[in-house]
Amino acid sequence: MIQIRRLPWDMFFMLQAHLVATRATCDRGPELLLDPGRHGVGCVIVKDQRLIASGYAGSPPGQPHCDEEGHIMVDDHCRRTIHSEMNAIMQCALDQTNPKGATLYTTASPCFDCAKALARVGVARVVSGAYYDSRYSLSTQSEDLLYSAGVKVERLPLRIYNGEIRNVIPTTPNYTSSIIEVRKSGMVCVRCGNELNMLEESVEGLTVVAPCETCYEDATGDRVGEGYARFMQKGVGA
Repeated sequence: MIQIRRLPWDMFFMLQAHLVATRATCDRGPELLLDPGRHGVGCVIVKDQRLIASGYAGSPPGQPHCDEEGHIMVDDHCRRTIHSEMNAIMQCALDQTNPKGATLYTTASPCFDCAKALARVGVARVVSGAYYDSRYSLSTQSEDLLYSAGVKVERLPLRIYNGEIRNVIPTTPNYTSSIIEVRKSGMVCVRCGNELNMLEESVEGLTVVAPCETCYEDATGDRVGEGYARFMQKGVGA
């Protein structure tokens, strides 16, 4: 049984993306939070705290799906499926809803083509649940592209521990950030700005911002050591 408390908005909408991901019919993506063992990608587009579109990795209407007839693989990429972000953007077009200035919550970081489309329609913020090296092995460059287009790029990894939805980053009175921000320059603490050692979520050319050991101890009261290592891997209290 999963207990879902009243979540902050970012966690709430990211959880919606994870729910949408359970509709995915292509398994080219990270493991599903809400159906472990299956893989796929889902996303939602949110504007003014309203969900205006959703999408998951799957085939066009009326066409066979990957989980029915298998992938159509070209250069190690499935050509049968439409990516979740593209499906969400097309839903906006069909509904005549403008995604300019909106936030996209996606369970996996966008591929290069999806990043181009998101920048083109004016999405202002992309929050991904996990880094995923996808099409053309250009996932790092796709986030560079978003940066250059003025799009804010962030990580919000959710996990389930002891039946409760948790963010990897703790929220406490002294440490209020509930999201991991991806930056281009230097590994720095989100709280004090001091340089950090390499973290598990880091990828070449990008930076994952998280608390340093000192700020972690100050915010949580937990001595640095096993607790900090556990936090970096799973989340505080896991």
